Amino acid sequence: MLKKILIVKLMFFLTGIAAQQNLDSLYSVWQDENQKDSLRIKAYHNFIWKGIMFSKPDSALVMIQELMVFAEEKEFRWAIANTLHLKAHANYVKGDFDKALEIYFESVERRDRKLEKRE
Repeated sequence: MLKKILIVKLMFFLTGIAAQQNLDSLYSVWQDENQKDSLRIKAYHNFIWKGIMFSKPDSALVMIQELMVFAEEKEFRWAIANTLHLKAHANYVKGDFDKALEIYFESVERRDRKLEKRE
């Protein structure tokens, strides 16, 4: 029985290490200016979502603002809409539901405009 408990604890420990390495990898892609801008945006988005969104939503909002500035500078409309969605979710996690809903609707509106331009 003790052996099984130790194995389960070891599995959780190793899973935690792998998850941290994945987050470190995502963050390093964001920092690497030699990577394609779209890849950097996706990596940072995933870093925020998987790494701090639910544990530190205030910190997530600071990073989201940095991501938004970058997406706007590069004029990636899809990234701006996705970042707005991320921002809405961070506000939701913080408990600011009215602000979350307002930002979410802005995100949907931008995505709709993007789809209209395709047609």
